[in-house]
This record gives sequence, C-alpha cells and structure tokens, in this order.
Amino acid sequence: MSQPTLKIIENASELPAADWDGLTDGDPTLSHAFFLALQESGCAMPKFGWQAQFITLWQGTGNERNKKKCCDFQVENLFGSILARGQ
Repeated sequence: MSQPTLKIIENASELPAADWDGLTDGDPTLSHAFFLALQESGCAMPKFGWQAQFITLWQGTGNERNKKKCCDFQVENLFGSILARGQ
C-alpha cells in the first residue's frame, strides 16, 4: 500500500464531493455543499478576511481515496461572523 499524502486545498470545488461527504457523519455544516456555497456566494473569501484550507489525507493508487479531512478557515477579522471549523 502506498504512503498517505497530505494535501491542502483552498477551493471546495477541487474536492470530490462524495469522498468529502462520506467523512462528515451527515453533519450539514461540514458538508461539501455547505463549504462550496460559502465560497461560491462570496461569503467566505480572502478579501473579507477568510481563507479556506481543506486539509486532507489521501491513500491509495489510481483513484486515490480521501481517508481523513479537516476544514479550517483562517480568519483575519470576524465582524460578527460565525467561525466555521470542522474536523
């Protein structure tokens, strides 16, 4: 078996939705669609002080499989916003 690979992805559209959602235990606030909506709507963007970092651990060959994940939004300012963070 190959060694695991750590990948930091900054855009939710680059994540395979099914692989991500398979690791969320059905929590809608950790779903791929939720994070994608935050980014595509412009709510969570670097220009507003939010920088997404989807930290993923992959293992396998060919169609690599996402084994672990963590989402972290680095926040430079809150302005009354809710910090989205999931593991």
